[in-house]
Amino acid sequence: MAESSPVIIVGAGLAGLAAARRLAEAGVESLVLESSDAVGGRVRTDSRDGFMLDRGFQVLLTAYPECRSLRDERLDLRPFYPGAEVWWDGQFHRVADPFRRLWDALASVNSPIGSWSDKARIARVRHRALSGTIEDLWDRPECSTHEFLKGQGFSDVMMDRFFRPFLGGIFLETELRTSSRTFEFVFRMMAQGATAVPSAGMGAIPRFLMQKIPSGRMELRLGQTVVDLVRGPDGNLTGVQLADGAVRAAHRLILAVEAPAAARLLKLPLIPRSRSVCTWYFTAPARSHPDPILYLNGSGEGPVNHAAWMNEVSPAYAPPGQGLLSATVLGSGVTPESDIRTQMGKWFGLEPADWRHLATYSIAHAQPEPGELARLIPGGFRGGAPGIYVAGDAWGQVSIDGALKSGRRAAKALLEAYESGGDIDG
Repeated sequence: MAESSPVIIVGAGLAGLAAARRLAEAGVESLVLESSDAVGGRVRTDSRDGFMLDRGFQVLLTAYPECRSLRDERLDLRPFYPGAEVWWDGQFHRVADPFRRLWDALASVNSPIGSWSDKARIARVRHRALSGTIEDLWDRPECSTHEFLKGQGFSDVMMDRFFRPFLGGIFLETELRTSSRTFEFVFRMMAQGATAVPSAGMGAIPRFLMQKIPSGRMELRLGQTVVDLVRGPDGNLTGVQLADGAVRAAHRLILAVEAPAAARLLKLPLIPRSRSVCTWYFTAPARSHPDPILYLNGSGEGPVNHAAWMNEVSPAYAPPGQGLLSATVLGSGVTPESDIRTQMGKWFGLEPADWRHLATYSIAHAQPEPGELARLIPGGFRGGAPGIYVAGDAWGQVSIDGALKSGRRAAKALLEAYESGGDIDG
C-alpha cells in the first residue's frame, strides 16, 4: 500500500519552502520531496578549500516585497556598491548611483559610458519606476526593455556600454527582450533597497527559510526524484511515483520544480526554454580595494559579461589573504578557460602564476524563459487538474521574489480551495 501524506510538495527550492512555510503556519503538514542532496534549488552555495562558491553569480535585492523576512541580522546581508565599473577602451569607468554616491557620480559625469543627457535620463526613469504602487507598475503598457529604453531617449552608446552588460547580468540576455514591466520593477527594487549577498553565501537563504517553518509541520526527504504524477480514472491526482518505483499517495500536491521538469510531469505539449549561464571561480591574492563593486563588460570584447570579487563583498567568501573572483559568461556555449584568463588578466592585471581555477558552474536552467510555462496552463496556480498546484518563478515573475511569492500563493490557493471541506486529509 502506498504511503499517504496530506500534502506533497515536489521541490525544496525557494518556492517549495515558501509553500511549506505557508501551509505550516495554517496548521497543515506537508511532505517535501527533493531530488538533490540539499534544499535551495538554484540557490545553493558550496564550500571548497575554505572558499564559498555560489552556484552561479546571484544577488538578493533587499527591497523585494517577499523578502521582508530575509532582512534578518542572522543572514548578515552584505551590500554591493550602488553602481558599477564598466570596462571600455582598455580601462574601467565608474558609473555611480547619484542618489547614494553623489560625489562619485559627479566625478564620473564626463566618462565615456553615455552622455550627460543619458545620465539625466536615468534619473527620469528612476522617478517613473518609483511612481505609483507596484501593482500600478505591472499594469503599465508593455514592450521589450530595449524598446522602452530607446523610447526614453537613451543613446546607442549607453545601451551598448552599460544597459546590455548590466541588465544581462540580471536577465541573462543582452538583447534586452525582457518585459519593460520587469525592468521597471527591478529598477524600483534597486532604487529602494540594496543589492546584497548573505555573508555566508546565497545558500544561507534557503537554510534560513527552513528555520522559519514551524517545527513538526514539514517532513523533508532528500534524494527523492518524482518521475510521474499518478491520477485516478477520473483524472484527479492520487499520488506521485518516485524513481525507485515507490508511490506516495496524496490528493493535494504543489509542484515546485524547474520549468522543464514541471512541463514533463504535467505532460505539457512542449518543454519551455531556459536561459543558461556559466560562472567561473578563481582565487588570487586578496587585493587592497575599498569597494565591493560589480565589473561590467562595456566593450563587448571577451566572453565574460560581468565579474565580482566576492571576498570584497563579504570577507567570509574566502580564507584570509585570498581573493575570490567570480566571472560569468551568458549562454550555454563552451568557453575555453584560456579565454576567461586572458580577459580577466586584462581587467585586473592578474599574472597566471598568481591565480588558480577553483570551479566552474554551467547552469542550463539558470532562469526560465519568462511567460512560456504560464501560457501553457492558464488559470493561475492550478496545475491543470484538481488537487495540483504549481509554484516557481517560471509561472510568474522570474526572480527570488517571484519564487517566494509563487510558493506562498500556491499554498494559499490550495488552502482556500479546501477550507470549506474541513479536513484537508479528505
